Formats: sequence, structure tokens, C-alpha cells
Amino acid sequence: GCTLQGKVCDTEAGACVECTASTDCGNAESAKCDTSSHTCGKCEANADCAHIADKPYCDPSAGACVACLSNANCNDPGASHCDAVSHECTACAGNTDCLHIVEGADNLPLCLNAKCVECTRTEKGECGASGVCNALTNRCAEGVTMNTASLCDACVSDDQCVPGQRCIQ
Repeated sequence: GCTLQGKVCDTEAGACVECTASTDCGNAESAKCDTSSHTCGKCEANADCAHIADKPYCDPSAGACVACLSNANCNDPGASHCDAVSHECTACAGNTDCLHIVEGADNLPLCLNAKCVECTRTEKGECGASGVCNALTNRCAEGVTMNTASLCDACVSDDQCVPGQRCIQ
């Protein structure tokens, strides 16, 4: 009958209690079970938040589980920055917010339109000195070298064209 009361059963004491383990505490503000008092309270370490799926990190100053504590905790190219106040992952505001982002085997160190990308028209990023950034995908074009496409050749960026010519997608 404990579940009808929103509680769990402490089989040793034969009583309904708030929690017997931290997994019984589903609130990010009180995610840790104090097994001596069987009450949910503030987190003290990341392990106390492991069962809170969208907030796996403990902010010890607030005692609450949060989505992130630093940019390193935000791995989505569209949400790579950890907001210091809300502790939520948000869009990048500059390249420093993207330095830790990896997608597959590609580093995405540049911020473009609030998303981390591999390269841009003006910054080659990971493409190397003679590499070409695909202007549509903002990814390095595999096997494509600067200044090699002649008139009417297929291209992915102006950089691929011989000097004086432009790529028309």
C-alpha cells in the first residue's frame, strides 16, 4: 500500500518511507536518499544524480542535480555551452564553446550560427592548409584540394576553384 501513498516500503522496519535508495528520489533538487532517515535530500556528488537522466551532475553549492557544470558536459554541436547560471546546455556563442565537440571522428571547433562546425568559408578549421570546406555542410570535403577545379567542374566551395573563378552550387 505504500505506492498508493507515493512512498516506498522499508521492508526491515515494515513502514512506508520516502526512500530506501536514491533511485526512489526523482526530484533534481532532492535526489539523494539519506538511508538513516529515509528522506530525500540535496546531492553532494555526481553519483547522487546518476538516476536523474537529464541532470546527471551535482552542483554542490546548490545541492541540486543539473544538466552541466562546464562546457565539457555539453556534447551536442547545437548546445555546446554550459550556462553558468542555469546549468543548462545552450548554443555556442564563440569558438571557445566548441573546442571540446567531437562528432564521429570529426572535431567541430568553430561556432557558426549558434552551432559547432568543422569549418567555415573563412576559417578552414580542421581541413588543413590545402583542404576545402564544403560551403553547404560546413565539413571538410574529403579528397578535395584547393585551386584544382576548372571551369564547369563540380565543386563544393570557392576555395576548390582555380583563382578568379567561383563555385556555383
